[in-house]
Amino acid sequence: MFAGKADLSPIYRAVADALIERIDSGDLLPGSRCPSERQLASEYGISRMTARAAVSLLVQRGYVERKNGSGTFVASPKIELDLSTVAGFSDRVLRHGITPGARVIEARTVGASELDANVARALEVTGEELVHVLVRVRTGNNELLALEKSYFPARHCPNLLDNELTGSIYELLRTRCNLELAHLHQRLEVTQLDALAAEVLATHPDAPALHITRTTWDVHGRPIEFARDLYRGDRLLFVTDAPAS
Repeated sequence: MFAGKADLSPIYRAVADALIERIDSGDLLPGSRCPSERQLASEYGISRMTARAAVSLLVQRGYVERKNGSGTFVASPKIELDLSTVAGFSDRVLRHGITPGARVIEARTVGASELDANVARALEVTGEELVHVLVRVRTGNNELLALEKSYFPARHCPNLLDNELTGSIYELLRTRCNLELAHLHQRLEVTQLDALAAEVLATHPDAPALHITRTTWDVHGRPIEFARDLYRGDRLLFVTDAPAS
């Protein structure tokens, strides 16, 4: 069926793309069993080794999941996160009816001299100015989705870490610190999870991820947050909207 496409793309990728089309169209529903390697080999006229490679690619991309002793099944749809607006993780998943959550791994206040130069520069802090450091695992409907590490100049919100930190930090900045966030700059880079991050997010090492480096400013042009986040690429889909030029 895919003869002649090998010069454009490996056959297993073409098979994987065909299966993704079936998943997106609803032909293969979430929770349903993925066709076996034998079935795929017969249907697409390929070897079982090629079929296995196609399924492995779908697992890596998060479209299907293997369950020990049960087989391979179509995964739940990826969660969309809109990067077009100044919003935190909580607001973005709530828009899709998903309940956000967080587990705090680290919350401490340090001197600016303890930070690496890039963080201090982004936050415009020097010497022994205090900076809040907050590391959290973010969840959606109790599913582990992201690992966030954020830095906040303490002078703008001295008591930030005294609050409940399992909800929206942006909401705390607004309501407890009277800070109005107005602009953010995000740099997105495709990466893979290292062993430690994979363990924290309960997935496999080298799983696809999106590394987002973010700086957020308030209405007065002051940097309020610098963050380095890791988002699971197998469970999240990022979208953005922009007006026509």
